[in-house]
Amino acid sequence: GTLVFPEIWRRVTGDTEARRSGRGTLEGFALRRVRNAEFPGIVAETGAPPIPGVIYFDLEADVLERLDAYEDGFYERILVHATPDTQPGCVACQTYAVPPPLRDQVLTDEPWTAEDFAARHLQAFSRGLRERGADGI
Repeated sequence: GTLVFPEIWRRVTGDTEARRSGRGTLEGFALRRVRNAEFPGIVAETGAPPIPGVIYFDLEADVLERLDAYEDGFYERILVHATPDTQPGCVACQTYAVPPPLRDQVLTDEPWTAEDFAARHLQAFSRGLRERGADGI
């Protein structure tokens, strides 16, 4: 979702070092727009196209705490298996997902893409984080 954008990642986590990360994909989930919002939610969905994203490695506990604080209360941090673009096979990692029972309450059926978000909402979203003082949440 929004954390694939380096400026949002840095603002939320306070992480300014060159963190080891890489592009990857997540299967078995769909990326949908959250109701009345410009950000996305991931929900389990069989047969959905793979979701492109970023895999961050070796996160410290304080970074995870900041990420937990950033994510809305309807998300659950869950274990998933993503496929890095640079190596075969899957890696165990975590993501924030909308639990299936909350899907219809929280999400629209409208797909969410990073490209559309970047073109239409990224600047205002980043500005909103700055205004709320979301440095390292």
